[in-house]
Amino acid sequence: ASTIITNTQPAGTYDWEVEYFDSNPITNPVPLDPSQMGAGLQAVSEYEYWRVNGPGSGTSPLQIRWDAYSLLPAMTTDRPNNIKMVEWITNQWEIVTPGTVADGGVNSGTITSDNSLDLAGDHYFTIGSTEATPLPAAGFLTVDTAICNGATIGLRVQLTGYPNWTIYVWDG
Repeated sequence: ASTIITNTQPAGTYDWEVEYFDSNPITNPVPLDPSQMGAGLQAVSEYEYWRVNGPGSGTSPLQIRWDAYSLLPAMTTDRPNNIKMVEWITNQWEIVTPGTVADGGVNSGTITSDNSLDLAGDHYFTIGSTEATPLPAAGFLTVDTAICNGATIGLRVQLTGYPNWTIYVWDG
């Protein structure tokens, strides 16, 4: 998953680690519970997160992205104003401010911190929303969803939002 670190400090050659996880952050060895949210947050991604580890005194602006598998952006109607980069601080997710959203639609976009962040040691980031009632969304958990004429495939779907779904299945 694309993550961009630019204008790093200190200057020189240093090791930076960036790791992407396509899983619920609560499964991290240090549980990062999406239900633990700081002021203003209404939802935190349960589908992906990043770990960034910079050198001692390492700082940099950070950019993370969303795609078709991220789901939370699809649940947010006003993405430019309500989608946020969030960081795990001590025991909850906090909004990284200020940040800029480049909204490419429900299946693509980026969030960039406007300022350099202190990234020395392990720091965890994901996507959050300040929208009060996220829209329900469905996403395929099965990676290959292509079906050829006359063939069948097992699909796993995860529903989000508030339960009261009506599910329709049709052929054609």
